[in-house]
Amino acid sequence: MDKLSKYYTDKNQQRSTAMVLAITESVAKLFYDMGIGEHEELKIKIMFSQLSPGTEKTVMSTIASTLSPTTFGAVHTALTFNNAVVDWNASALCKPRQWGSTNAILAVDVATIPKGEIPALITKLSEIIVDWNSNMSYNNLTTNCQAFVEDVLKRINLKLPDLHGGDTLGPLFQELKKHGKIDFSYTVPKVVKTLIKECGVTTETAKMLLETDEVKFKSHEQLDQVVCLIIDLIPSYFNASDKGIEEHMLLKAYDRAFWARYLKSMDVLKDSAVTLEKIQQIKESDFYIGEAKEKALKRFPPEEQVEKKIKDAEIAQELGKPCSIKCFFEDPRGKTMIGVSTRLPSAKQ
Repeated sequence: MDKLSKYYTDKNQQRSTAMVLAITESVAKLFYDMGIGEHEELKIKIMFSQLSPGTEKTVMSTIASTLSPTTFGAVHTALTFNNAVVDWNASALCKPRQWGSTNAILAVDVATIPKGEIPALITKLSEIIVDWNSNMSYNNLTTNCQAFVEDVLKRINLKLPDLHGGDTLGPLFQELKKHGKIDFSYTVPKVVKTLIKECGVTTETAKMLLETDEVKFKSHEQLDQVVCLIIDLIPSYFNASDKGIEEHMLLKAYDRAFWARYLKSMDVLKDSAVTLEKIQQIKESDFYIGEAKEKALKRFPPEEQVEKKIKDAEIAQELGKPCSIKCFFEDPRGKTMIGVSTRLPSAKQ
């Protein structure tokens, strides 16, 4: 209740929320309400999101002052279970929610759980969440988001993937740990450049790859176009060698981050539109007069704040929007996209 008083002024809301987040069965119900029990398998990922400038500065100075670096540096981590996300933040409360983040930069595979093992996993996960909600407070260095992720994985008998080795992922995670962000870069394989020339591919994507040794993806659509061109030229490229497999992990991690931004931005835009509509209704209503109208409007954030949220979400949506007919990694929600295939028409087209 003490934690909730900072976020909810209504005592009834505090009690109802406390009951949900402190009872294993109630937390488990949140997962099942998102359809987890109906899935054929449960894909678990660790998602990394860039911190806001103010938060990043605070965390970095705390780390520097104590000389006690976190596992991944100044970056937020969360675990995703298909379309559900669990994490730990300054609210010191974990409440499972729909998958998505407008600041996501990577989402890396951890494990896949078969359908028969999902109920037991959800029960155990819910017990861990209740334990943290009931007994833990937030601390930048000890009980932070990364400590939460590591504890959850340990208690459900899973391990963090090795993200610091290899020629592709190693440098990326060193950059992440040092700066708290990445530039979505990818080194263009020499064999791809050679085949583009030999096959006479003249698409804009092919021209771009010939002009640079390193691509810095500016959008989800650009990522999809590059991946699908490589697959079209060399169908087995991403599973024929350790290097190809590692590059596949990297590009899929980028892809899932872009998807997270896209899906979250759609939710934000929808919710923000509803908020603005309600604000407008109160302003135009004859039911609210004087102080009553002011009081009713205080239940919502300022319009300027909502409009900024919409603008930021529109940017995230544009960056995260997939290429509608060429998404090699497909929709993480399991939905079929019209025209999506793991095989493109000829790269020469």
